[in-house]
Amino acid sequence: MSTQANTGIPFSYSHSQSPIHLIELPPTLLSLVTSPSPPIIKIKAAPTPANATAPRGSENHAVLCTPTQTFSLRHVHCSNSILLVQPSEPPPPDPVEDEQQQTFSLTSTCLRAVATASSWLELIPVTADCASLLREKIPVYHGWADDDPALPTTDEPISRARLLDSIPISDAEFSAAWDELLAFEANNGAACRPSATAILRTISEINTSATAESFPLSSPSAFTGSAILGMLDDVEIPAGLVTVVIGSICDRVEGSTDENTWRLNKDKCCVFVGEALLQDCMEIKTREIVARRPNTATLITRSAFMAKWKAAVPEECISKCRLDTIQGWHALFGDADPRVTAGSSTASLSSLPAPAKNTAPAKKNWHERLGKRR
Repeated sequence: MSTQANTGIPFSYSHSQSPIHLIELPPTLLSLVTSPSPPIIKIKAAPTPANATAPRGSENHAVLCTPTQTFSLRHVHCSNSILLVQPSEPPPPDPVEDEQQQTFSLTSTCLRAVATASSWLELIPVTADCASLLREKIPVYHGWADDDPALPTTDEPISRARLLDSIPISDAEFSAAWDELLAFEANNGAACRPSATAILRTISEINTSATAESFPLSSPSAFTGSAILGMLDDVEIPAGLVTVVIGSICDRVEGSTDENTWRLNKDKCCVFVGEALLQDCMEIKTREIVARRPNTATLITRSAFMAKWKAAVPEECISKCRLDTIQGWHALFGDADPRVTAGSSTASLSSLPAPAKNTAPAKKNWHERLGKRR
């Protein structure tokens, strides 16, 4: 015998259906949006180039971004219809229905289908290569000299805020990639990333100005970023580049009333300058290969590199300059040969002598030997 209640709910179907898009939220995201202080959720996609004729690639699809995480949006189709219902007013009395209610009673709650969907969006967490995405969008800043243009004149300047809106990654992932590339905004507001030459010149200007002003960078009392910028008033260095360099060679002083208070980290400074100097040598080698001497390797001795390195860091950091502190780079210095090939990592490897070919005659196959005997 059936135990189902002999009751029903009046149901109707609205003729004017409202368009809806359904999103299936993972538990972590559901708890985030239902929290007492839900964050702003964004749906982002990279803009399609104006001259693009091909369909959008998979790397340009839309994503949903929380402040710290990125989710890929996947369109899922369903063979059945999904109805969105809401309570409605009870229908007017009908003699036929009144007669049916004697055997099948209806509740006073009524439902009406106001929208229909046959698909929904599924969210899949993704971890994008944010640094590569930014590297493609941000031009390289080479310097501020008249003979070395700072930024390409053909590129339209784009600010950090515009980049953040146009790149399909979360705000936290964008900030981490921005810091990894040492990106900054130039004086005209254009986002850019410094070349190794620009970094070394900025450090040189800071050291020169600090020496001229008798300003001890390694003072235990620390210093403010505004004090460094004040010493560089007569130099056309973007303030953003100076701030990036200071943050790369110094540690922020915690608990200070001024958030822009720094103290020189000697170990951190030596590693940063050493890697920038080696990268500068690599860029010089690359230009020489492209320009005039593709088959000639530009060699710099170990002692010459060390001399440049020690001259580039503050005097207090000279004793910290050791090749074993440059992780991932000192392997280019051969242990047997005191010279190092300066060039890009690809150029350096390609400039090495190729393995010697085996000049001995190859052994013949069995059928060749048999044919020769015949």
